[in-house]
Amino acid sequence: MKTMHTPGPWILDELRVMEITTKGGPAFESKAGYLRTSDNIPFCSFLACKPFGGWMDNYEELEANANLIAAAPELLEALEELLRLYTETDFDVCGLDLPFVEKAKSIITKATKLT
Repeated sequence: MKTMHTPGPWILDELRVMEITTKGGPAFESKAGYLRTSDNIPFCSFLACKPFGGWMDNYEELEANANLIAAAPELLEALEELLRLYTETDFDVCGLDLPFVEKAKSIITKATKLT
């Protein structure tokens, strides 16, 4: 299957502490980093911020989120391979039930669809 996303593997560069300044406001410390391809091309940045405003003060959570995102291409590839093996073998041999298979197909669609 041809993919539209940046090919993996994705490498998470070390998150670095940086000082953020705002116009007329105080400076504060945050962490930032980026994902890059195996060819060393950066394509996605991370900043320690919370959705819907505010700043994330839990850098471990930021790093865990970034690691999960970095693993996405390999997770997708593994799930696609699992489904391929499932379709080529007997259901009972795999031990997978239909709800799992449908959930896996749904996740693959979610990960590969274009909006």
